[in-house]
Amino acid sequence: MLNSIRYLKYDNFKLQCDTRKKKKMKFGKIFRIKISSIMPEWEGECISYKDLKKQLNLMDPAERDEGFQQLLKDELEKMNDFFVRTQEEYTNRFQELKDMVADEYSSEDTTLITRDLLQFHNKLVLLLHYNVLNCDGFLKIIKKHRKKTGRSFSLSFMHGDNQQLFFIANSLGELLAECREILEELLRPTMMKAVCLVVLFAFISISSQARSIIQKPQPNPNFKINSTNHQNARTCSFIVEITTSCSSVRYTRDQISISFGDAYGNQVYAPRIDDPSTRTFERCSGDTFEIYGPCTYQICYLYLYRSGYDGWKPERVDVYGYNTRAVSFYYNVWIPANIWYGFDYCSPYRSATK
Repeated sequence: MLNSIRYLKYDNFKLQCDTRKKKKMKFGKIFRIKISSIMPEWEGECISYKDLKKQLNLMDPAERDEGFQQLLKDELEKMNDFFVRTQEEYTNRFQELKDMVADEYSSEDTTLITRDLLQFHNKLVLLLHYNVLNCDGFLKIIKKHRKKTGRSFSLSFMHGDNQQLFFIANSLGELLAECREILEELLRPTMMKAVCLVVLFAFISISSQARSIIQKPQPNPNFKINSTNHQNARTCSFIVEITTSCSSVRYTRDQISISFGDAYGNQVYAPRIDDPSTRTFERCSGDTFEIYGPCTYQICYLYLYRSGYDGWKPERVDVYGYNTRAVSFYYNVWIPANIWYGFDYCSPYRSATK
């Protein structure tokens, strides 16, 4: 059940790959789950990692360089065309929104304009996710080629025609930064009375981007594991990525358990995800786990349980599944011992079912 791979960090829209911790896990499966969870409508526009890997294995060694180069070139052209097309569409839409802000800045329509900007910001973030995930797949398949041939792969074919690769498009970061500046201005209390309404809308937005929950975790002494729910119900696979804070202990030997689920009683539980023999949860690192459990609807709660004396400070937990939008839980606090500690945002979902 325990697996770990590299993870990605977003820092001022620059891609950083951290490979400090690696253990065996199928990258292709993680990639498919992330794409299906975050951007299912763009699945056909993403790198065909599985097909590229299959073709690489089937190619004659003497033709592997040239043949693989053409396959990869075709994939890059596909992704570049999609990115250029989408970014142009978003640039035009952003100009329309800016014109609306200039025209309706003091009117009652400001709330609606802010809502549209929040939706647009979500789309930009989704496109950023597209770049990061596909860049990761691109780098991974090149590594597979190097492992097969023992030679470095030449990227010279990508130069020329003034073509900028989709994953180094600085203009996307500039769009995001400008959009955030306008939103910050509109969301000032002195300039808009309906702040609460707009912020609420941002959290319940039904966009396909990863759902981020940014509030403080809480202890829950009443939390119970539903033993009848998860026993013999290994029907769905979930990818759980846990980032350990750089201010945590060097590594923890404590026993770590995790449980998450939806508002309908479907609960996933892993009694132990730590592995002291491999120094799981080292500071400044990321660990990825494949956890099986009952299929869920939208995941709306997550708890961690720590037992031991070392201590541990996770930064965030990301959960991906085929039937649920990706969700992030931001901890960045020390986990207390011997109590379930985390988040429960299921109330809106429970209310909707009454």
